Amino acid sequence: MRAQKAKRGRTPAINAEDITAAVLRIGKSGPLTMQKVADTLGVDATTVYRHVGSVQALRSIWARASAPSVERWPDPSEETWESWLAAMAQFYRKALTDDPALIEFAQAALDPEFEGLERATRILVDFGFDARAGAFAHGFMINNVIGFVHQQLIADEEEKQGRPIFVGVLRALQAGPERLPTLRQIGLTQEDFDSDTAFERFLGYVIDGIRAQPGTPKECS
Repeated sequence: MRAQKAKRGRTPAINAEDITAAVLRIGKSGPLTMQKVADTLGVDATTVYRHVGSVQALRSIWARASAPSVERWPDPSEETWESWLAAMAQFYRKALTDDPALIEFAQAALDPEFEGLERATRILVDFGFDARAGAFAHGFMINNVIGFVHQQLIADEEEKQGRPIFVGVLRALQAGPERLPTLRQIGLTQEDFDSDTAFERFLGYVIDGIRAQPGTPKECS
């Protein structure tokens, strides 16, 4: 007697909104996997794969959905353009540090619909920038913050492993007067490697660089 094959039930229908909701429910509880999303949706992992194509796509969904919204931006009223850009840099630094997954997708995650770029450009135009200079100033600031936070996270991990970067630098400076003579003139201390101190100094260079560009507000002589 031939055994009858078990009938398979119809695969539940899912869509992009369902997958996004599942990704957000999983959140930061652990590695984001096809199987976790599938279990949350009550389907098999192959069904999820057919919709998104890869785990990388799931991570992109998470990054886009969890990125900080323009509604949470620092208020530009009663600010100068310099102080507002500095506040924006601190805002994005915190967002990227709190959720390092955003770094991998950079501006594609932070501003997928370019609404942030539109708003930032308008704010800077109101401060006296021309539109082109305002758009590039915002992009320059974001790209530099992403790079800083990426290096900061690497340094934090090195410190957790017992290999703080400042120890290596200071040890090299103490190796002898013939070593690193130009750096020796700076008089580096451990405080110079504090991430908050370094970021403030870094912001000064970024803002000075923006100020020197054409199309930015110029002080009346």
